[in-house]
Amino acid sequence: MLAKILLLFFIFSFQFTAFTQSVENTWTDYIGLYQRLGSQHVGGNCRMTPSCSNYGLLQFKSNSPLVALMNTSDRLLRCSHDIGNYSITMTKDSYHLIDFPTQEANRLAKPHWSEINYAATDSLELLNHSMSFIQYLMNQEQYTEALLEINRSIFEHKQQVLPLDIYVNYLRCLRSIGSYEKIHLVHQTIIPEVYREEPEILIEIARTWLALENYPKTLSVIQQIKSRKENPQKFKDEASILASICYAREFKWTDAQQVLLTIGTGSIYSLNAQDNQKQVSLGLAFKPKKPWVAGVLGIIPGAGYLYSNHPSSAFSSLVFNGLLAFAAYSSFQSGNTGIGVLSSIIGFGFYAGNIKGSVNSVKRYNQINQEKISNPVNLTFSF
Repeated sequence: MLAKILLLFFIFSFQFTAFTQSVENTWTDYIGLYQRLGSQHVGGNCRMTPSCSNYGLLQFKSNSPLVALMNTSDRLLRCSHDIGNYSITMTKDSYHLIDFPTQEANRLAKPHWSEINYAATDSLELLNHSMSFIQYLMNQEQYTEALLEINRSIFEHKQQVLPLDIYVNYLRCLRSIGSYEKIHLVHQTIIPEVYREEPEILIEIARTWLALENYPKTLSVIQQIKSRKENPQKFKDEASILASICYAREFKWTDAQQVLLTIGTGSIYSLNAQDNQKQVSLGLAFKPKKPWVAGVLGIIPGAGYLYSNHPSSAFSSLVFNGLLAFAAYSSFQSGNTGIGVLSSIIGFGFYAGNIKGSVNSVKRYNQINQEKISNPVNLTFSF
């Protein structure tokens, strides 16, 4: 932490003398020097991704110097603390806490696991059917090989409309290997028109939009499934499960609860609905903390972080703000005005960053804790 404070000292000493000039090349050089030399002396083992120095680079490239100063100071106060408030990604060396400057970057950095999908089949009689090898490959999670067999079958029967299951399995294989964008092309070009509005196909399209986190599109397809009276109830119930996932991901707990209540106790998805309902109840009981309260409490260094359940960051804020205030006061008292001014600039950055960071920490607390509740809301199985 001390080496990182010295990094800031050098950066803002230059800013103080040339605040109105372009400083990008200079502070990039300072941070680069720290990354090459100073980082080695503190072990180069920042638990955050991106590291604090790279985070600072991103901040100064996208924000004004003042905002970048506050945000970088906040990050230094939070560095490697309070791991329960961050999503975690694994590297070959260790775990890292995901903390990019933007929510979109954080979302993209989170681990995305491959889907496991089993073959669709209407009857055990298909075990003796020529498509049984495709189903076998899928059930062994050999989706690429299954796709080759599916495409071979489609190629060999160009003039025929194959059974619906083979097209459902086509979409499931594509989802399993993460080719989500291709699914919509296949839906419009390869799947016969007679099947495109079938509930089995639309369920796969809805699950694709869900995997892409496009919840409005997912709900639109779900509504299409549920609005057709001729669709079997099992597909409408499966669509309701998917709708509950959408609402849970957006923390719309009341909407999630209402859609789950439409699934009757006699449904094959009743147990799935009950499990999801338990999680939704936790979401309804969750009391989000208020960002403005954290901001007001942040007037006292560390109090805002403490309110947002970041106790280690609160301690860091109290200590470093206190030390910087003392350094500025002592410098002015001893007549060392230059150091006093520089200490004041850095101290202002940490103090303002403590307030701004407290507000953001509350948002992070609300986000991560509701994600922990919503993630188990899922579809247990699909026909």
